[in-house]
Amino acid sequence: MPDLLNDASNALTRTPLFRGKATALTVAKIRHIETIADTSTRVFTDEFASSMYPGSCVVDCLGHDLVVKKFNDAIPGLYALLVARTRLFDDEVLKAISNGATQLVILGAGFDMRGYRLALGRVSAFEVDQPLVQNDKKKRIADLALGKRAEHVVHVPVDFTTTTLAEGLAKCEAFDPTKRTVFIMEGLTQYIPKEATAATLASIDKLSGPGSTLLVSYVDERFFSDAAKCCGEGFPVAKAESMLPAVAKAGEPWIAGFGARAGFAQFLGANSSFKPTMDASIDELNERIYGPVGRSVPPAAMLLCERFVVAAKPG
Repeated sequence: MPDLLNDASNALTRTPLFRGKATALTVAKIRHIETIADTSTRVFTDEFASSMYPGSCVVDCLGHDLVVKKFNDAIPGLYALLVARTRLFDDEVLKAISNGATQLVILGAGFDMRGYRLALGRVSAFEVDQPLVQNDKKKRIADLALGKRAEHVVHVPVDFTTTTLAEGLAKCEAFDPTKRTVFIMEGLTQYIPKEATAATLASIDKLSGPGSTLLVSYVDERFFSDAAKCCGEGFPVAKAESMLPAVAKAGEPWIAGFGARAGFAQFLGANSSFKPTMDASIDELNERIYGPVGRSVPPAAMLLCERFVVAAKPG
């Protein structure tokens, strides 16, 4: 049994994190891992995440603590960073809905199940992604008992090589560009040229009503030249420095970063009317996200390469 456990653990962490659809699959895996944490220390629950990636039974067998240790052995801080991002964006979606938003648009939705697991009420959720990815997801959710949760989720297939976001949503009769809407761009901007991000922000601006909310993550540009500046005190910097070569080798290179706070705010303002109300990483969110469940991320485990932005459209 010890050998079997060790072999399963190693197989789990040998799986490339960023190859092909692996980024989306890794996010689903992390959400499942957090879901099997003890209820008293759990940050969020995603009851559908285990159906979104292969090998979830191995995670169930190994348990939360051991799998998190394996993640941290490979890339310290990645697990805590993505858990915090998920919970922050969950909270901000629900906050925007309580303030009157009636639509949720998830760009590059992948295997994100927010449209099904969050208490959206009568809010319509539009999942925008490549047709092949959406077809894969539809197969994965076909056997889930989604019931009425699926009634308000709309799949918007967009081949971004031939179609713009505006053109894709224009074909969707249920979408209303004049309504107060929540847009999510989670874990996307580092993979696409800045020009593409600028164009997407401009489209979001035109496709959203006054009072809309934008949730977007980005990589601190310092991570590309001096990773140590994006790590907590005592963090193993060599591990952070290994990330960029690893994602490039796996075929999903990070190609774009932005200046923290002021730099991204300027970029956002140049391409839209949205104004940041929050721009934070895990060090600033540690107490908010982990404090209520009695957990804390020590500085030596803080990977600060990615920042999370909440932005509002005037009106």
